[in-house]
Amino acid sequence: AISTLAAVVMLPFNVYLYVEVLSGSEAKLNWAGLSATIVCVELGVGMGIILGKRFGGKKHQRRFNMFGNVSGIVLLVLAILLSSNEEPFWEKPPVFWAGTAMPPLIGASMALVVSSFIALPKPDRLSVIVETVYQNTSIPTAVAFATFSSAAAKKAAAIPVVYGLIQATLSVSVLVVGWKAGWSYAPEKERFRTIILNTYQPYESGDNNEKESHSIGV
Repeated sequence: AISTLAAVVMLPFNVYLYVEVLSGSEAKLNWAGLSATIVCVELGVGMGIILGKRFGGKKHQRRFNMFGNVSGIVLLVLAILLSSNEEPFWEKPPVFWAGTAMPPLIGASMALVVSSFIALPKPDRLSVIVETVYQNTSIPTAVAFATFSSAAAKKAAAIPVVYGLIQATLSVSVLVVGWKAGWSYAPEKERFRTIILNTYQPYESGDNNEKESHSIGV
């Protein structure tokens, strides 16, 4: 929730910084649409926190998670359909794919170097890499549709769609390689289907209650 709120604040700041300050160009955006998107995101996060506190049972959590997942899938499908209307994202030039892939690749490399330098446990390093790479693509998709003209919005929406594909592929690859290399809590000789259907997160006991370990590894 905190990172989402930070994102909606940093997004217009980055637009101003990179477009107007560094390039000297005018950012021709629909600032009213951008503001409306930011307000909607903040309201959604706020309502999620309030409802989570009010209805904290597992039954309600499943419903909230299902609603969020369905909403995300609908937004993704909408982005794919609209961004692929005139120029499908799979027909984008190599430079487009390379430019979109650079942030997650650089982020994953830096996360590995920093987490190894400070000697985090290996499962924790995998978690840091995935958390660095995997970003919320729903916000930039919504912003693209709200702030750009119709033609520009279709082009802009292709970026979070492609980034989503790249981050998913990279995250799964990192986790599978880490699992086979013994960096995960899951036994490397276990069947893939088994580790997908089970959790290997360690637990510790205290005060007569089972509590999760401080480790954040996968």
